[in-house]
Amino acid sequence: MLDEPRTATARAEADSVLLKLPPQVFALFLRADAEASRRLIDSLAARLKGANARIAERERAEAGGGKESPKQPKPRRGRRRS
Repeated sequence: MLDEPRTATARAEADSVLLKLPPQVFALFLRADAEASRRLIDSLAARLKGANARIAERERAEAGGGKESPKQPKPRRGRRRS
């Protein structure tokens, strides 16, 4: 889709026949098959959600010195007393 080499490795669980589609052919396929397009979008969205969760967890760990960061107290509403 991005017209660049892939860096991932995949292993089939059973004997398989694989197709290598040029980006233009893949785009035509997705235009012709709405269900396939939807499944691809769902898969990409799930991967993005997982990546975001891992990034957020890493940031929390770094902010807390490797531990879960403590909860911050809620700010009080109203006037401050002198």
